[in-house]
Amino acid sequence: MDVLPNTEHYWIDRFGKVALSGQPATFENYAKELDEILSCLAYQNEPNQFVAIINDVTESRKVEEALRESELKFRMIAENECRRDFYD
Repeated sequence: MDVLPNTEHYWIDRFGKVALSGQPATFENYAKELDEILSCLAYQNEPNQFVAIINDVTESRKVEEALRESELKFRMIAENECRRDFYD
């Protein structure tokens, strides 16, 4: 919290569960303060401590979303063309 004082509770809760339970976790979430989508692997290295390996996946998620939108548009155009050919 010293480094990122506005960290959302989601991150505190997830890291706290790993530190207290010892159960590793893999998750992805938007970090508002950084304006990034982060992928995280967290695991306990010692009791009540954890290690977090964090990757910024913002750009790849944006590319994936753009691809999904493009595929949807293409599918809609193709379906409309098929219908038009059927009725012509």
